[in-house]
Amino acid sequence: MRQLVRASSKIGGVVFDPFMGSGTTAIACIKEKRNFIGFELNKEYYDKACKRIKLEMAQPTLFWQHNRELHRYNTWATN
Repeated sequence: MRQLVRASSKIGGVVFDPFMGSGTTAIACIKEKRNFIGFELNKEYYDKACKRIKLEMAQPTLFWQHNRELHRYNTWATN
């Protein structure tokens, strides 16, 4: 999924996923420094996706600059 995100969008761009499921595309976007908009009607999948996204956002990185860029591009997810 990360390869698809890289190939179809630019850093800082927005990826739209109308069928979010468990959030795999969102996780790929976070790792590849893209913003993400997703929709999910099933509450169980929505809750699972939110949990996965929060866990991914909480992961530290080895490179300070990379972590700073992730924070800048993804502050919307923590509000």
